[in-house]
Amino acid sequence: MTITINLAFPNGKLSPNRAKGMHWSATSSLKCRQFDDAYAATYQAIAAITADAWTPLIGQIPVTVTFCEPDKRMRDLDNLLSASKSAIDGIATALTVNDKHFSPITIKRGAVVKGGMMTVEVA
Repeated sequence: MTITINLAFPNGKLSPNRAKGMHWSATSSLKCRQFDDAYAATYQAIAAITADAWTPLIGQIPVTVTFCEPDKRMRDLDNLLSASKSAIDGIATALTVNDKHFSPITIKRGAVVKGGMMTVEVA
């Protein structure tokens, strides 16, 4: 069974290239909000699955992350994944797993969407 979680596009301030040299407190609130949003969205996705169909995930857990950018600028997918670290942590926490079990992680680029979005599929 696949769980699909739709999240906001990562804030540009969380990009590792942009955050370099910034004090940790400059991005702390953004990371906390990203974690909380991902946790809540994952919890809602799990709740939408009937209790009979849901089983906790064990072993290696394949994850696909699709970034739908807000405009036609081409961003580095690896930087987008790094900027999404708090969201991945929030998803793992809601699933009650350690994110070290997310393997393989596939990163994709989706269509341009107004405002941008990030979709995470956990199998």
